[in-house]
Amino acid sequence: IGMATKEDVPLITFMIGLYIFLVLRKRKIGLASILISGIYYWVLTTRIIPYFKGGPFNYEQFDPSLQIGTTTGDLILAAITRPWVVLKVLVTRALKVKTMANLVGSYAFLPLLSPATFALSAPIFAGRFLNSLTQRWLIRFQYSASINPILAVGTILGIENVLKFKSRFEERLPSFVKKIRSSQIIV
Repeated sequence: IGMATKEDVPLITFMIGLYIFLVLRKRKIGLASILISGIYYWVLTTRIIPYFKGGPFNYEQFDPSLQIGTTTGDLILAAITRPWVVLKVLVTRALKVKTMANLVGSYAFLPLLSPATFALSAPIFAGRFLNSLTQRWLIRFQYSASINPILAVGTILGIENVLKFKSRFEERLPSFVKKIRSSQIIV
């Protein structure tokens, strides 16, 4: 149902399928999510939207001079073969960096501590910040709607990762440090 709400949602469900496949290791459901999402995105952008629009799907406003291509396929190829170019385009303008910092900073940067879930937002960040439409770079409008739920989940899982690290760290403390901490001696 979610894939019918916004044209970039199939990219999110694709990444969720990848997460299910790689991280949760539920191969069948992950692969099914990947395939259904990928096929639906292709049908949506090559058949459905062009039919109702009366012209080609041009949501991807990639500037050819940026050397990342003009389609999603070109961008994926550039990300694999020339990731430094894609990263450069992603952070070249100060407004992009400020908006990204505001988005992640709104969650105390905790989604960064859960890289697997933070990666789910990669297609949204790519579609938003690798194009030449400056209005997409702003914090306003609907462009944050797809990213925020993922960042919220990433925050929860980031906190969980911090707590796991803390407990592992405390388990490895030498016994004399534990005794000092438990005695609550104030110096």
